Amino acid sequence: SEDKEIQRNNLNSLLEEINRVYAKQNSAFVVKFTRLFTENGDEVHYVNKLRNNDIVWVSQGEAWIGSKEIPLVVSVNLSSLVVMTA
Repeated sequence: SEDKEIQRNNLNSLLEEINRVYAKQNSAFVVKFTRLFTENGDEVHYVNKLRNNDIVWVSQGEAWIGSKEIPLVVSVNLSSLVVMTA
């Protein structure tokens, strides 16, 4: 549906912002984050499932491997998008 497509686009925008902020803070590393997970390991497919201050784990395409194994954790602020918490 059109609403799901909008949510996918919003998720892609969120991932792009995470990549942009990460690259700015870590210019020595070239990575592309492509997936978000909740602390329970559920993949985030739609931004409307997120709330301010939610913590999400970011991967470069890997499946969920446990919160201690994922290298980047992000606190979501929907007004300014993201704050890295590594």
